[in-house]
Amino acid sequence: MLQKPKEKYMEMYADDLITRDYLNKKVKELNQDIEKIKKSLNL
Repeated sequence: MLQKPKEKYMEMYADDLITRDYLNKKVKELNQDIEKIKKSLNL
């Protein structure tokens, strides 16, 4: 579910459309969202 946006950002970085800093920020946010969802599913 959240893997597709992560892949999108990776592709944008590879195409020099975004900076490494922006990529890192977005990937960190997505990873945090993934962890929140995993924790909520393990109730």
